[in-house]
Amino acid sequence: MSKKTSVTTILASVILSFVFLQLFFGKTEKTKFEELALGVETSSFFPRISSHPIHIAGLDSLDSFIEGWKSRGQKDLILWLGNSQLHGINQFKEGDNTSPGYFYNYLKNTDFDLLAFSLPNANLQEHYLLFEYLKSILPVKELILGICFDDLREASIRHDLAGIFSDAGTIKALGNTQTGLKILNNNSQHLSEPDDLAALNETVQEYTEIRLNNWLNNNVELWNSRPQIRGHLFNQLYLLRNNVFNINPSSVRKMIKSRYHDNMLALSAIYSAANASNIKTYSYILPIRNDVALPYDINEYENFKISLDSLNTSTDNVLFNFESIVPAKFWGTKDATTFGGEKELDFMHFQSAGHKILADSLWRNIRLLNDWSQR
Repeated sequence: MSKKTSVTTILASVILSFVFLQLFFGKTEKTKFEELALGVETSSFFPRISSHPIHIAGLDSLDSFIEGWKSRGQKDLILWLGNSQLHGINQFKEGDNTSPGYFYNYLKNTDFDLLAFSLPNANLQEHYLLFEYLKSILPVKELILGICFDDLREASIRHDLAGIFSDAGTIKALGNTQTGLKILNNNSQHLSEPDDLAALNETVQEYTEIRLNNWLNNNVELWNSRPQIRGHLFNQLYLLRNNVFNINPSSVRKMIKSRYHDNMLALSAIYSAANASNIKTYSYILPIRNDVALPYDINEYENFKISLDSLNTSTDNVLFNFESIVPAKFWGTKDATTFGGEKELDFMHFQSAGHKILADSLWRNIRLLNDWSQR
């Protein structure tokens, strides 16, 4: 092949690629990929009090929460950590609320305020990191912790929490436990989060790259759409994987031993840190749809519950088993997780009535233990 032919082939490939990307992604509406797992029938909802959130899903909302907490009198805090079940509502209707929203209303005549923080598929190592950080900057007096067996298959610390690794107090606290040290070692890149252009400081290359990026951002729509394109491609690969291996929400998911072990150690570290700070801890096993076969290996799930019960007993913490409190009629469905498939059962998210049942169950049990009625 001649040099001229090679150049022509490369140019043609670039042009065709550009046309392909423009055709399929150029006008794509922005998608919240972190919420794709919820499905179109489940909506995220974060209750607010006078424009300030009491339930957040990211550190970028923390300042607004703190502003609202100060305006409400800076009461002691109940911190509620959980996964997407806390903020997902099936078949959302006007006036619906989440469990933290209902629970906050019950706290109005107590000495407590509420901060709920939920992340999709949040694992216990992430909860440990969040707990150490939030109790270092806010007067957390009680902790409510939702524990999901399925989330123990996750082990990584998402990039959204990377900012915590710049907090010296949290770093010091994590350094006091083997679990914390492992989290620090596994996320060492966050401890010295590099600036992509730091090595190019004040060079011609840095100047050129910044100018080129700015021009592309302002003039080429596809360049701005890179995160969306990347997200769509990963989502298509996710659907393809499910098709190939016949995976759906009802498929039995086996425990991943190493990740399960690390998460259970993180739970133990949370309990130890809470006890050392005189923070009462109320853990609960998440409600799960139980009118059909569970997507778990039953022996593994039963052993998980036994382990939780044993750990809580040995640390004098309180564990509630709420796995069956939400009736089947309040659970919904979700989009197919395969190409062209039909709607599938949602084992994690329920309607607003289910959220109220969860809030009521917590309120009834915790109030009895604390005699809050006399406040």
